[in-house]
Amino acid sequence: MMAEVLAIASAIPWLLSLSGTVLSEGYSFLSTVWKAPKELRQLLSETAAINTVLGQLQALVDDGTVPVEKSALKSLAQSGGIDSCFELLRSVHRSIARCERVKGQEIRNMGRMILWPFSEKETKDTLMKLSRLRENLHIALSVDTVYATSLTHILFRPYKLTHYS
Repeated sequence: MMAEVLAIASAIPWLLSLSGTVLSEGYSFLSTVWKAPKELRQLLSETAAINTVLGQLQALVDDGTVPVEKSALKSLAQSGGIDSCFELLRSVHRSIARCERVKGQEIRNMGRMILWPFSEKETKDTLMKLSRLRENLHIALSVDTVYATSLTHILFRPYKLTHYS
């Protein structure tokens, strides 16, 4: 049980790091090409949204307001949502890496700038999966936020003092 809690708690910073890398390398690639594929911009936009929700989930965990063992993240992790997030982000990262320029290989770099490694169908599929994942993460965030708010309300509710005669 404790190992599971630690795995979930450590998964968020790991995913934040990976999504940050995807964003950094993706935007770096965008700045070096003349006509970057619109699909890459869409993938980066969806990745940025996921990164934002992950950051908010991390804040709840760091805050200690919602114990990880009672968090919606636990359910998400048990249903494979965390692993799915990692695989999708890694797939996008690999695709961007295939497009990046390599110093001293100008001819190969021209081909890398022209050819986007995802087919249109793969891109749409990946975007759909990223969108679904973002929605699931957002639901987990909403559930945990409601839990934290209700817990705070219960803990700090003013007590009525009654006088017994």
